[in-house]
This record gives sequence, structure tokens and C-alpha cells, in this order.
Amino acid sequence: MSPAGEHTLHEISTQDQAWRAAYEATRSHREELLALWRDNRGLPVVFTGCGSTHFLATYAAALFQAMTGAPCRAAPASELYFHTESIAAPGDLPLIVALSRSGETSETLQAVTKLTSSGSDCLTITCQPESRLATLATATIAIPEAQEQSLTQTRSFAAMLVAVQTLAALAANDRQMLDDLGRLPALALGVMGRSEAVAEAVASRTSYHRISFLGSGAMYGLACEGSLKLTEMSLTMADAHTFLEYRHGPMALVDEQHLVVGLISDDMRDYEIEVLREVKRYGGRVLAIANSDRALLDLDEVLAIRANIVPRAQAVLFLPVIQFLGYHRGLSKGLDPDRPRNLVMSVRVAGLEAG
Repeated sequence: MSPAGEHTLHEISTQDQAWRAAYEATRSHREELLALWRDNRGLPVVFTGCGSTHFLATYAAALFQAMTGAPCRAAPASELYFHTESIAAPGDLPLIVALSRSGETSETLQAVTKLTSSGSDCLTITCQPESRLATLATATIAIPEAQEQSLTQTRSFAAMLVAVQTLAALAANDRQMLDDLGRLPALALGVMGRSEAVAEAVASRTSYHRISFLGSGAMYGLACEGSLKLTEMSLTMADAHTFLEYRHGPMALVDEQHLVVGLISDDMRDYEIEVLREVKRYGGRVLAIANSDRALLDLDEVLAIRANIVPRAQAVLFLPVIQFLGYHRGLSKGLDPDRPRNLVMSVRVAGLEAG
């Protein structure tokens, strides 16, 4: 048997190669993707997935709406299937963007089958080009280089995130963002080592009984993914909130056994930092992740990304420290991050298997 967490560590550490593959795969389908976008102009866009990919959908919907002006929303695939009318108005034929590592998840397959049978187009982003989900789609972005052996999604999530970012840049004709996304793999070397060092130091403090992740705007989706990574890999009680909402109830839980991880944005930076300082005043510990360490040095732990690229291209650089945190905390508790208990690689639900 391989050492605990061997696959997870390898997949986190080599994800920059998958970033490049995702970027190139998306750009290589530029004309097909833009034609699909034009054909669905004026229609709502629904991003969907399960677990990690639902949180990626949450990120994607916020990013796309802000960049393109198209009405976008995210929904878990199970909700899209069972409660379609609460997500897409009767008579609407939304463009579906289905996100799935395996392309075989029951709920996603059934949601896509239901909507495409009604006339919706579907774009699939997956790591498995021969999957059933890929065969259902109008168009597919496949990233086989991001496939994983670990049950925990790390490299695959990051690669699909880069594909989403590249697609958004193409749809919005944002050439600067597109160029900056192409620079991400070169920036990884400087980020990976520092990310693991910070994560390992924070994870070694086993006194934390609860961890909260905070993010604003599209970064809220990454905060949700952070909470899931800690839950899966280390069986830690973790949650996610937007920054300013954290004061409206969840702050009551903060004490000396509580770690709050803040994903600092550029546009709300001052407000977000003040929330983290308030956490410290109540006795909590803070890990701040930001592009710059300006005005953050009074916090407990800081990771400065230091990437000279536009803010909307930076998101994937925030992921390694979150993933390493889950990995190292899991190891510190004697767990195997490769094999979270009670989980499987691709969820199949009885009664929801596509025929």
C-alpha cells in the first residue's frame, strides 16, 4: 500500500501542468465555444456540478455574470434535476455548463439529460473525454491531464477552474486576462513552496477544532471548496461564508480554538481585513491569503501570492495553500488524505442511473 496521502501530495504539487493543459484545451476550441455562446445570447446560464464542482459552479456563475453581463446562476445538479422550475423559469432554455471530474456522476447526468431533452445546449468541462457526460454535451472541454488517483479533488478542481477562467476571458473578449492566464504555470513555482510551508505550519497547530473560510464575490466559491477540502481530508468541522456576513451570527463561534482563513480580494480588501482583525480581537487565529501582504502583517499567518496579473486571473493561485492545509492537517491526525472515509470517486445514486 502506498504511503498515506501520496497521490494527493503529487496531484497538488504537479497541478501547474494541468493548468497549462486546461488553458490550451479551452483556447483550442475557441471558435466552437464562441459560436455556442453566441447561439445562446440572451438566455440564462446555469452552472452545475456536485460537491467540489458545485462550488466551482458557484465561482463560475459569479465570474461570468460580472464579466459578460449574462444572467448566470449556480445549482447543485440534484436540485437542477428535481427542482428545475426553481432554477430555470418555465419556458426558458438555459445554457447548461456541467462540471464533473469523472463525467459519470448520476445527478449531473440526469440533470443534463433532462435539460437537453427539453432543448437546452450543454457545455461540459471534465477530465474524462470518453465519459457519458461528454457524449451528452453540445461541446466539451476535456482535460485528461488533470485526472487523479486520490478520491479528493485537487488538481482536477484547479484545472477545471482555469478552463472556466479561460472561457470567461474568451466570452468577454478580455485579452489581458487571457494573456495573464497563460502565465499561470510560470508563476506556480514561486507559489507552491511558500504555500506548503505556510499550510504545514498552520496544520501543525492541532488545537484548532473548527475552521472557517471567508471569501467575497466569486471567491466565495473557493471558500466553500476550502471548507470541503478540510472536511474530507482531515475530518475537521469547517464552514464557509462571505466576509461581511460572518459578523451576522457565525462570529459567535470564534474562540482560541477557531481558525479563520480569509481569501482577500482587491476590491473589498479593507473591509475584509477588518473582519479578520475582529476575529483576532475575539481570540481566534487568522490565516490571510492575498496577492499582497500590505496591511496584513499584524495577522497571525499571511501568504502573499505576489502575482503581477489581473485580479480575475489570480484565483487558482489561492488553491494550493488551501489544499496543502487539508493534506497536512489530515496527516497530523493520522488520516489518509487519498482515501477520505465514506467517499467514492464517482457518486452513483440508485434510481438516477442514466440508461
